[in-house]
Amino acid sequence: MPDASPLILATLLIVAVLIVSAVAKLREPAASASAFQMLELPKILTRLRGPRLLPLGELVLAAGLLLAPPPLRLVCAVVAAVLMLAYTAVIARALRFPYPVTCGCFGTLGMGLVTVRTLWRNLLLVAVALLAIVDAVRHDRSLTAQLADVGATGLGWLAMTVVTAAVAWLILDRGPAPRHTPAQPHTPAPAHHHANTPPPSTESGDYIREAVPYGVLETPDGRLANVREMAKSQARLLIFLSLHCHACITLREELPEFAEANPEIGVHPIYHSAVETDQIPGGMDWLLDPRGGLQQSFGVYGSPCAVLLGTDGLLAGGPVSGSSDVRNFLEDIGAELAAAREAHILPQA
Repeated sequence: MPDASPLILATLLIVAVLIVSAVAKLREPAASASAFQMLELPKILTRLRGPRLLPLGELVLAAGLLLAPPPLRLVCAVVAAVLMLAYTAVIARALRFPYPVTCGCFGTLGMGLVTVRTLWRNLLLVAVALLAIVDAVRHDRSLTAQLADVGATGLGWLAMTVVTAAVAWLILDRGPAPRHTPAQPHTPAPAHHHANTPPPSTESGDYIREAVPYGVLETPDGRLANVREMAKSQARLLIFLSLHCHACITLREELPEFAEANPEIGVHPIYHSAVETDQIPGGMDWLLDPRGGLQQSFGVYGSPCAVLLGTDGLLAGGPVSGSSDVRNFLEDIGAELAAAREAHILPQA
């Protein structure tokens, strides 16, 4: 019977990844379902409740790797490796899409733009999962039994490995992008509906109004629209949506009512690929950001996300991302504009 080897760390790492992934998915089931759609996975997986069953399966698999005796432990290790391979194949396929997508393979903690770095991360996890298979083949006991024989020194090394990984993550992770809130509207010029806005106060300090980045969008008929020029005549609310995201589809249906209630600003759904006109409710003025360049210039990824452009060439609010944050953003904008109308700062709608 071989002594405990460093390969035990490979199995423990896969167990940790599965648990963290499952907990994140269970906490945000809507985000997991959205990831299935954005990654264009077969619809039958969603109909079979894949987004809900996947995290439960990950927890069962983690428990099997920890507690199952041979040969069941080996079976669990093989299944874990297959799962990591499947995640990697999904990412490799998504990299070939003509538009940027976000990944939720490991729940909202891993939610972000799919890049080559995402692929390398998954390939590394595949390699670790293969080492976990080797560990399972070499031992005829459960992982917990192996840990019991490690001894105080071995457990100390394991603990320090975990601490080192945690410190590295805290150093390298920059945290989420700052969330900006909509600002108070200034008195507009009578000729146009404006939303010039000063910096709003936030808990962490003043909202620094950055310049609207240079960028162009495409109209449905192929013409180019300069976003800075667009905002000179009217404040513009850009809402980046996906055709394959359930939260985006639901939000899209709510936009006509918001636009009608707030005519001071132009509301524009933004997509990464062409859509049929009948998919856009209320004949809204939708635009294309084919490679996601404009969205990335705002420092936000995924769908939905939103930003408000002021007529003075500066951001008037946002960017914000996520279904709930975007809805709160729209509510805040509507409330600010309604208050401005009541105070006769803006013309009555």
